[in-house]
Amino acid sequence: MEYEKIEELVNEGKIEEALRLAEEALKENPDDYDLNLLYADILEALGKSEKALEVYERLYELYGDVDLLLAKADLLSRLERNEDALEVIKRAEEDHPYDRDVKIMKALILANLGRYGEAKEILETLSEQYPEDPEIKLYLGTVLIDEGEELDRGVDILLQLREEEPENPYVWYNLGVGLYKMGDYLKAAECFEKADSLFEGEDPDAIYWLAQCMLKLGNKRLAQELAERLLKLGALEEYEDLSKILEK
Repeated sequence: MEYEKIEELVNEGKIEEALRLAEEALKENPDDYDLNLLYADILEALGKSEKALEVYERLYELYGDVDLLLAKADLLSRLERNEDALEVIKRAEEDHPYDRDVKIMKALILANLGRYGEAKEILETLSEQYPEDPEIKLYLGTVLIDEGEELDRGVDILLQLREEEPENPYVWYNLGVGLYKMGDYLKAAECFEKADSLFEGEDPDAIYWLAQCMLKLGNKRLAQELAERLLKLGALEEYEDLSKILEK
């Protein structure tokens, strides 16, 4: 019952109150798996990432669930602490050497570190093992696009995946990045526009790249409107190059 009440507060945006109730509930049930996971989410939402990392580590020592190390590595990666994230994944590999999700996470972290060759090798192997897995196709195509050496192949993979998963915003977004890099700004804009729609206007990166396409296509007015949307989301300061068009 306490869990549902805390979760409801989180959904209502009452994070501080949710934190207070979670800490009270954990005094009575300190090892409750689901309650601790929710507590970690609350801590992260409040910017208390170090404490959230401690929660994942303690839970892993209690339960040995690989998902906890994956959650810890994911948080470290989002904090741009990819070297630390890689060390966590190496621990996960030792305990769970054949786990698909561990291998995927390792590939993504390696790509974040610019070690594209190693990332591609892992994803190519997984692609052979799971040829119909859409998630692996997405990550392989994305890594190829990010690296740039096999840009055409990465775009082709995502074009095929778009037919299989037409409502996946990440497919549209990363396909847009690939087409933008190829200089096809009109088709890239169509992809970013679709991604923006599927993300329900809440993804700053999709808005940013759509604005960049508009600038390349000579539509400064629409680019300014998109910059204003980023401003309303509180994300414009992350994109200094785009913020300048509102200053003029």
